[in-house]
Amino acid sequence: MFNRWTWLGAGALAVLTALTIPLAHNFWAMVEPVRTMEFYVVIEHIKVIGALTVVACASVCKT
Repeated sequence: MFNRWTWLGAGALAVLTALTIPLAHNFWAMVEPVRTMEFYVVIEHIKVIGALTVVACASVCKT
């Protein structure tokens, strides 16, 4: 299932996803109720970053 380049792809996607938070989802500069909706999107992005980190670690540390 994993090949030797999986960690690089997952890491690159995690970095790209992390960069979208301050660039596209600047909820701190918005007014309610849009601020809350954008905050939920940011939380989802953080969850995706966590999942991609697990994939990257699992592809490197496979037993």
